[in-house]
Amino acid sequence: MPGTEMRAPLEVGICVADLDRMVEFYVDGVGCTEQMRMPIPTMVSAPTGMGPDGFVMAWLQTPWGERIKLLGPEEPPAPAERRAHLTQRQGLAYLSFYVADLASLMERLIRLGASAVSDGPTVDLGPLHIAFVADPEGNVLELIEHDDIASYRPDLT
Repeated sequence: MPGTEMRAPLEVGICVADLDRMVEFYVDGVGCTEQMRMPIPTMVSAPTGMGPDGFVMAWLQTPWGERIKLLGPEEPPAPAERRAHLTQRQGLAYLSFYVADLASLMERLIRLGASAVSDGPTVDLGPLHIAFVADPEGNVLELIEHDDIASYRPDLT
């Protein structure tokens, strides 16, 4: 269909209360690299519906090329309502990261301020090992170690 051709990898925006801390978490914890950081003026943020006042945005990139855009308004946003289960609230539920060493990553993220969401350190489902954590501001990450990633995503091999 005309107009639907994707031109770049997916980018996700997350509004955060403490921009510097969250950049540190995603860079040191998840392995993103900060690509740039710049102020977004009110003349852009207001008419686009992003916010009534300007803010600072940091672009973080995963090793695969996707980007997480962290939006840091001067006035910290209200925390999102949390529920016992991800399916009990509408909206974005989590970001998924496929990793090589789930146990080591979990330890590092907990040291950086993440909190476990899963009942145990990991849920083992045969060749698939999964854990859910919340970043320091409560955004949920799904961490997946797959013994044979090609069986799930043959397009990546």
